[in-house]
Amino acid sequence: MGFLSNLIYLGVIFSLFGLILILGVLDKSINLPLNFQILNSSDSSVSNTNQSTQELGQSTEGLGLKENETAINNQSEAINQSSEVINLTVMNESNQINIANRTNTTIDEMINNSINNTNQSNFIPKNMSNNTNVSNQNTNFVNSSALNVTEPLNLSTNESKESIKEVLNSSDYYNLSFSFQNANTFANYYQIYTDQDLERLRKFDIVIIEPYGVPNKEFISNLKSSGTLVFAYISIGEASNARRYWYDWQPTELTPDSQDINRTIINAKDSVILKRDEAWSGSYFINASNQKWHDIILNQEIPYILWLGGNQYDGLFLDVIDVVDVYDNYKNGDQMKKGMIDLVKEIRAKYPNLKLIANRGFSIFEDISEYIDAVEFEEMTCAYGDSPDNPNYGKYYLYIENGTRTNQEDLDYIFGKIKSHPMPVLVLDHVETNPLDEKSAAECYTQALRVANETGLKIIWYANSVEEDLPLWSFLKLRN
Repeated sequence: MGFLSNLIYLGVIFSLFGLILILGVLDKSINLPLNFQILNSSDSSVSNTNQSTQELGQSTEGLGLKENETAINNQSEAINQSSEVINLTVMNESNQINIANRTNTTIDEMINNSINNTNQSNFIPKNMSNNTNVSNQNTNFVNSSALNVTEPLNLSTNESKESIKEVLNSSDYYNLSFSFQNANTFANYYQIYTDQDLERLRKFDIVIIEPYGVPNKEFISNLKSSGTLVFAYISIGEASNARRYWYDWQPTELTPDSQDINRTIINAKDSVILKRDEAWSGSYFINASNQKWHDIILNQEIPYILWLGGNQYDGLFLDVIDVVDVYDNYKNGDQMKKGMIDLVKEIRAKYPNLKLIANRGFSIFEDISEYIDAVEFEEMTCAYGDSPDNPNYGKYYLYIENGTRTNQEDLDYIFGKIKSHPMPVLVLDHVETNPLDEKSAAECYTQALRVANETGLKIIWYANSVEEDLPLWSFLKLRN
């Protein structure tokens, strides 16, 4: 028995020693400024890399790059198609680079630095930590189709450099780490866009744009190439006479029709309409409990918006959720509120890969918080009187009088709710921009910083006029 025990003991030791040698070979990292290491919570096995691009894009376990050619060939299974959530860490040992401010380092410099430094293995972008769970962070999955891991990369060749440059320039790579937590600036801007608009929008970390005003799909891809997260506007609490579902809508060069997407037609007398929104011409509050409206939003309007943009949008901006406050005046108000809650939930379920920003809707915030990624607080400090019953009707004004906030009770109520379900807050104030009212804008910005400090929440601020233009405030640090 003693001899047998010793033999087993020696076998175990040699097995462990062999395993350590194997891991040592596999642990060598490629001479790139980044190395994607997959930290899967359970099964780390990988399937064949020769899958279609579509299969690669759907993979929920990312991919790994290896320096050693033999190691790569021996591990031709680099991607595992699995339904499990991945933990993804982007690492580089020698230094930390802020991807959000990538204009400070050119792609060529990043590649040449990686060639000259063979010790780079861990890359941790600013505001990201190891073992970051993708499902709990507002990050996009890496589009694995952008990386070819079936062949080893030789960084000394121009061809390989260009391949790497393509990956580093891809929006999917930057969106991997460029999340709400990385963002410091955002803009709401609804127009028919020009090339000049593109250059201005590229200065922001997050932009919310009018999908019916985008000139072509390249506009979005060019915008995303700067690292900007792009959200498409959609009103889910109001119907508009400018949308595809309206009875007299006509296709244009910017908004052609799609024969593959159903089109339900409604008008002002339709059952989905609750009443006219007197503050906005051509807009109508809807009954969110009406399933016809759910079908229009879920199966027609969102698919149409995504189709127009070539399925490039990072997410949706859900507007007029605060129609639920109008429902308080109706006997079936609770039913309509539940309808709005259900609609947000259904959008999340049908489009799980899109980030969702809710505009206000604070009275149902607790009910929708688990289905959204961020919330916008419109007119926290600076506002515009758009209703005839507002004493400031037709004027811009501040919720501050003699140094005292006139809406402090509202702020305590709203941020009390958000703190119980923490998420990034986009604050959009409205100020005069013609001429540019820098003084009021700076006051609003200061107030946003104060609230962020008091609440500990991530707050990203912007202000424009009620016409949703795109001022560049002198005190905001924008990308070049």
